[in-house]
Amino acid sequence: MFARLFCKTGQLTGVSCEIKDEVTIGKGTGNTLQLDAAPISTKHARIFFDTKANSYIIEDLGSRNGTRLDGVRVREKERLGQLHIITFAEKYDFIFQLRQEDVKSSPSPAKTSAPAQPVVSPPAKAPEKIE
Repeated sequence: MFARLFCKTGQLTGVSCEIKDEVTIGKGTGNTLQLDAAPISTKHARIFFDTKANSYIIEDLGSRNGTRLDGVRVREKERLGQLHIITFAEKYDFIFQLRQEDVKSSPSPAKTSAPAQPVVSPPAKAPEKIE
């Protein structure tokens, strides 16, 4: 199963991050998806595929400014579904998307672990400022 995060807001608007098994998000250089903004923690959050649950899971890694799933603060591991909105530190909004063929063929999602390397692509066009 494969998924991706698509950034809707912030300086990374338009950036897409492919997820195979795991992606870590944070300000630190060791993260798969590095978000360089003051409210982002060094190790902010993690998204991973749980083979037992056959689902992607998100967990906050004790970040100071939090991770939200559809506007609700993530306090424990949460199951991700098609088009959930993930917000990191109220700064970046990402849309979680399952690959279309996976959505058609997979059973309903569930919860928890396994790693792989996502790829961050540059935005297709320069972000537009909305005033």
